Amino acid sequence: AVKQRALELGARDFVAKPFSPVEVLLRIGNLLETRALHRQLLEHNRTLEGIVRLRTQELEEARYEMLDRLARAAEYRDDDTGDHARRVGALAGRLARAMNLPPHDVELISRAAPLHDVGKVGIPDAVLLKTGPLTDAEFAVVKMHTVIGAEILSGSQEPLLRTAEQIARSHHERWDGQGYPAGLAGADIPLAGRITAVADSFDVMTHDRRFVAAMGEMEALDEVARERGRQFDPVVVDALVSLADHGEIAA
Repeated sequence: AVKQRALELGARDFVAKPFSPVEVLLRIGNLLETRALHRQLLEHNRTLEGIVRLRTQELEEARYEMLDRLARAAEYRDDDTGDHARRVGALAGRLARAMNLPPHDVELISRAAPLHDVGKVGIPDAVLLKTGPLTDAEFAVVKMHTVIGAEILSGSQEPLLRTAEQIARSHHERWDGQGYPAGLAGADIPLAGRITAVADSFDVMTHDRRFVAAMGEMEALDEVARERGRQFDPVVVDALVSLADHGEIAA
């Protein structure tokens, strides 16, 4: 019974009296060797865990880089610098943070928002780069970039790509239901799409585009504010105003 209780309490070995000093030394030697092997195993496991973490980080960085390059490739269709996508992602992340979204959601939105216009790769140059007003038929073709982008990004179970798919499809929906492609309104529009819509519109207004000169930040801010509750989610517009008040729009 004493032996059983000792083992239950964590004892690794025991000797019964009377005992031989040689036996005691042998048992102690065996235990020390076992302990040394156990420590080696722990150290080996820690090394393997470090290698796995490093490889996982490298894969994650490679994935982000590929998505970033995909977003920039789409933007080069009608933006000579390709920086619009990056700026939209950065501003969308700041808006999400200003709205007190969880850090994980902030990260997802900032990483996914640059892919909002990836569907432009499927729009013919004759329409996408047209200098004059678009006909109704041409505008219908342009609208398809939301559907094309969502289809490019669809089918994944990965949260980042699922968020990017939502954004690509919904960033031209309007709070009042007059947007495209589905005519969604209010909270039926995914939050990530509502945030990206504000970031995208503000960036377009404040940077030179083909044949369109930029307006000043305050002018653009006023324009966005005028569309509060019509084109844009009021909460997202308020977050943009808050960023402007704190000098963080272009941070």
